[in-house]
Amino acid sequence: MRIACSIAVLAYFFVVWSTASIPRPRPTWPVDKLFKESDIVLVVSHLSTRDATIGEAKAPFDDPDDQRMLTPIRSTLKTLIVLKGQYLEKEVLLNHHRFDWEKYGQKGIGNGPNLVVFEDTSKKLVQPSYMIFLRRHSNGMLLPVTGMFDPRFSVKQLVDPEMNSYGK
Repeated sequence: MRIACSIAVLAYFFVVWSTASIPRPRPTWPVDKLFKESDIVLVVSHLSTRDATIGEAKAPFDDPDDQRMLTPIRSTLKTLIVLKGQYLEKEVLLNHHRFDWEKYGQKGIGNGPNLVVFEDTSKKLVQPSYMIFLRRHSNGMLLPVTGMFDPRFSVKQLVDPEMNSYGK
C-alpha cells in the first residue's frame, strides 16, 4: 500500500511538472521566411520609445487575452534603407509592448512573449541599425510580421563584425 501511494504521488508530480515545463509552440523564423512573409522590410535606427496613448494602443493581437500582461509602447525609428515594399516616410512608428512588471512581478510568466527592446543609445557614438520585417494590417498599421506577442523575431540587430570582435 505504501509503495502504491508513493508511486501515485511521484506520477502526479511527474505529470504536473512535465506539463508545466512544456513551452508553447513557436514557429521558426529564418530570414528568408521573414522576407517572404513581409510586405515591407526596412533598415532603421532607433530614435525614441515612449508609452503609447490610448488612441495609439490599437495594435491587434491574435488572442486578446495576450494583451492583459503587456503595456503598449511606441518606438520611433529612422528609416535608413527600404529593402522590400514601398515606404516613403523618413520615420516608422512601431507599436509594440513591454511586459507589465508592476502587475506580474519580477518573475514574469513562463512561456511568455518575446518582446522587442531597443536599447537607449542616446549617449553612444555609434547607433545600432536594425532590419525590421513588417506587414500591413487591414487598418493600415504596420505590424511585426511575427505578430504582436512575439515581435522580437521580426527585428534583427545589424552588427559590424569588426566592432563585435574586440576583446575576444
